[in-house]
Formats: sequence, C-alpha cells, structure tokens
Amino acid sequence: MRWPHKEVLYQVSIALTFMCRMTTSSPSQLFGTLMILKAACMNNPSYIDRLITSFMRVLQRMTREHLTPTTTDLGNIASELLILSLDLVKNRVGAMTPEMRKAFIGTILVGLIDKTPDAKVMKAIMKMVEDWVKTKVCLSE
Repeated sequence: MRWPHKEVLYQVSIALTFMCRMTTSSPSQLFGTLMILKAACMNNPSYIDRLITSFMRVLQRMTREHLTPTTTDLGNIASELLILSLDLVKNRVGAMTPEMRKAFIGTILVGLIDKTPDAKVMKAIMKMVEDWVKTKVCLSE
C-alpha cells in the first residue's frame, strides 16, 4: 500500500530545496508548493515540522527579496506568499530549534517590522503577535 502523503511531502521537500538553491526566483515558482503545503497543514499543523529547515531558508530568502524590491509587478504576489508563509509557521515556533527560533523572531520578524513597505505584511505580523499573546501554546505540540 502506498502512502500518498509521503509522496507529497517528498515533492514539497524537493521544491523547497530547489528554491533554496536557485540564484533568481519568481514568486509564481513558489505558489504551487506553498498551496500544497497549506492544504497539508490545514488538518495537521505539525505537517510543516518535517520541512521546517528548508522552509525557513525559503522564508528568509522571501523576506530578503521583499525588503529589497525590484521594479517588477510581482510585489503584491510576493507579499501575499510571504504572509501565507508566516501564517504556516506562526504556531510552530515551539517546534523550531532555538537557533531557528532566534532567526525567525530576531531576523525575519524584526527585519520585516523595521523595514517592510507593505501595510498588509505589517498587519499580518501584528495579528500573529496578537494571537501569541492571547493564546497559550504548548511548546511540545
């Protein structure tokens, strides 16, 4: 009996690794992968834990590209994908290693709060922090 979720996990892992290694990328190349990951995480938020290392590398890259915008019209799509990515990991901070957690909060979130030109991204971060304050989350989940 085949386990289709393992095949999906493998394909998403390959796509994330590929995105990490590319020198140039377009948000449209990441769209499908993030949508599959979002669907997988709907019923099982810990699904992303298996991919957290490569996902965080992609998230760091997306943040860097967001903070140094180019003249293309893909800025809105990139912002939406960045918000989706933040939403996917916002409740998984407890599952991150201490170094990864430090990079997420200290580099990604602080960098976005400090320099983002997009009000929607800032609003998403404020909502994330509000959820953290209002909800007690067990770190061992």
